[in-house]
Amino acid sequence: MKKLIITIFFLSIISLFSQEYTLKSYVIGSSATSASNEEYSFKSTVGQPAIGEFESNTNKVKSGFWYNFAGPIITTHNIRLIQGWNLISAYVSPSNPDVKEIFKNVRDKIIIVKNMAGKIYLAATDYNQIGNWANTEGYQVYAKELCTLSIEGTLLRPSQTPISFSKSGWHLIAYPRNSNMAIVTAMNDLTEDEKMVITKNINGKIYMTIPNYINSILTMEPGQGYQIYVNGAASFYYPD
Repeated sequence: MKKLIITIFFLSIISLFSQEYTLKSYVIGSSATSASNEEYSFKSTVGQPAIGEFESNTNKVKSGFWYNFAGPIITTHNIRLIQGWNLISAYVSPSNPDVKEIFKNVRDKIIIVKNMAGKIYLAATDYNQIGNWANTEGYQVYAKELCTLSIEGTLLRPSQTPISFSKSGWHLIAYPRNSNMAIVTAMNDLTEDEKMVITKNINGKIYMTIPNYINSILTMEPGQGYQIYVNGAASFYYPD
């Protein structure tokens, strides 16, 4: 009878650990057993811990650090440039941040790119004084004709893209969201702290709350940059 109970116990254990698991994330182990699906593979030795996440119909195991080795998803942000001056920003972090590479596809259609510090990129000579694109900044672009600037990169998360001001004065800021948002909501952190004096868009529309409330901008839009005057050092981020 005792042998029978022991046998049933071991059969139960074997049954428990012989379930078929579906891999949810990349996992790392060593040799011996292995499993895979269309995206991920898993190898491990009995007694060694798995690093990753996988599950069956009734069990889920998540252990250690895991990473999708397929790499980040690349998104293209297409920004419409009108003839004349534009004030732009992007909702992606460029795969190649070099300003020369970013404006490569419209190089023959633009004349100059400027940042708030007054540094420039001249398309005709490929002269790049700006260096690398900053995700939190807005850029002034003068285009000779209507065209579309395409920037490839990883999607930015607004709540993890803080915009900081080290001193009072004018700044050119980005709008790193891929959808519209009411400017009242978007700039709430700055207005609550009474740090924002005025915000302007490329068309001269404004948003201010003190001493008088004026809001002709209404909605902030992807691809647009904004000019803002703050009355001291501050930091904020847009809601996701």
